[in-house]
Amino acid sequence: MHTDGYHLDDKLVRKLIDLQFENWAHLTLNRIDSAGTDNVIFRLGSDMYIRMPLIPSASDKLNKELSCIPRLPLLPLKTPEPLAVGSPAENYQSPWAIYRWIEGIEVNRGGINDINVAAETNADFIRVLHGGDISMIPSYGEHNNFRGCPLRKRDEPTRQAILNLSDIYDATELLAFWEKSLTIPSWTEEPVLVHGDIHAGNLLMNNGNISAVIDFGLMGTGDPAVDLIVNWSLLSNGARKRFRDVLGTDDNTWLRGRGWAFSTAMIAHSYYRHSNPFMTGMAKQVISEVLIDFRSKG
Repeated sequence: MHTDGYHLDDKLVRKLIDLQFENWAHLTLNRIDSAGTDNVIFRLGSDMYIRMPLIPSASDKLNKELSCIPRLPLLPLKTPEPLAVGSPAENYQSPWAIYRWIEGIEVNRGGINDINVAAETNADFIRVLHGGDISMIPSYGEHNNFRGCPLRKRDEPTRQAILNLSDIYDATELLAFWEKSLTIPSWTEEPVLVHGDIHAGNLLMNNGNISAVIDFGLMGTGDPAVDLIVNWSLLSNGARKRFRDVLGTDDNTWLRGRGWAFSTAMIAHSYYRHSNPFMTGMAKQVISEVLIDFRSKG
């Protein structure tokens, strides 16, 4: 998937554990089947997991996550709980981290008991998160792929993705949607704490209910609209209305959120088109939902 990836295999991870955490050397180690693109996840024993970055930018995001997680407000869903940090060694050039295991499975719309309850759960989580203290959290920038920035800053890569995918989609319609999104007034109030990457792939569920939000590597501060991506990644049209009612989102923020969903999905689809079927499938779903919304509401 990446041209600048680290060499990583199961034997190397076992060796790193045995050398750096002797008290856990006796525990079983199993690679978790995941469609994640920046990290490889291993289960360590029964109640821990390891996050191993695959590329340099993922190493930076891991360091940021480790520094910022302790500053999160008390949230209504489970979030990653770091237990220990490993050092680069044995030709593996990245820090890595051990976390407490979070029970659950990756969210999918078909497995959710009640999509309206899921909408309320996500909205409650985002409401509390956006009210968190931002005094020690960095503003958007390269460290979080500029999540939370004004949409116009994403114009060039979004247009390039539209061009790259013009053999699949009607580029005229995509450009019309994107250009309309760019006319929405930018966020002018104080920045808020944002996760930056809330979508179906970063949510877990237990017994059909949303139970956890993972991967805070793109956390920062900025426009709250970026955290509305989940509405087009996971929720149905009716559930989106419930989400919006609970969160109390204004019109401009809502439309910027739709623009964020489109931009991130287009760029992901373009980048992972030939390397990650899960990511491209999720991106296609988002693009489809956004265009249906655009055709019916403008």
